[in-house]
Amino acid sequence: MNTSNTQYELDAVNLFRSSNTAILSTLSKSTDGYPFGSFVTIVSHSNRELFIYASDIAEHTKNILNDSKACVTLSLSLIHISEP
Repeated sequence: MNTSNTQYELDAVNLFRSSNTAILSTLSKSTDGYPFGSFVTIVSHSNRELFIYASDIAEHTKNILNDSKACVTLSLSLIHISEP
């Protein structure tokens, strides 16, 4: 892997490991497969596994049990706090 790709991978892993929230998108069971996205709490494992906290009665759980296709979007939060 060249140096540029290595840095991209390191940046992606750092984002993954530092994130504890994400947007989970699933295919809606109740609206004929339209996308359903919402905020979820996540945790990552050192081997790059992702764990999502979702209730058995959550809409995402129903959707995933119906169709396992899903997408997780992570975002780097940039917060600027101005000094008074």
